[in-house]
Amino acid sequence: MDGRSLWLLVVVVVACSGPAAPPPRTIVAPAPAPVAEPAPPPPPKPVTCDVDPEVIKHADASFACAQDAMARAEYDTAEALAEQIQRRYPYSKVSVLSEELRADILAARHQYAEAEEAYDHFIKFHPTHERVDEIRRKQAEAHAAANR
Repeated sequence: MDGRSLWLLVVVVVACSGPAAPPPRTIVAPAPAPVAEPAPPPPPKPVTCDVDPEVIKHADASFACAQDAMARAEYDTAEALAEQIQRRYPYSKVSVLSEELRADILAARHQYAEAEEAYDHFIKFHPTHERVDEIRRKQAEAHAAANR
């Protein structure tokens, strides 16, 4: 190789190699925005059956009050609430349970013959209800107590 060829070779190599390649770019995705935690639901409003006039606007809450009154042996209050539920919400599931509650109140007052009739009424009008077996048991207990 002569001087000119060597010089041409150096020029070609330098021209082809070009400037040094920059390092590969690293693309960084932006950090996801923090997700705001949903606010916790407010605590449930306590049901005060004797004070809160809003209770009767909801069949479930009224039924819970009636059950509480029954548990405290406040039969007049429980019966009044059960009657209101049946009058205001005649097609609700709670209305059917109110019928059972009213029969239970009669049994708790030792009015066994009336309780037996009330249980019989429940069975006749709700023969496929899931609580019919329990109602039949209560009816038999009322019948036995009435005939002592």
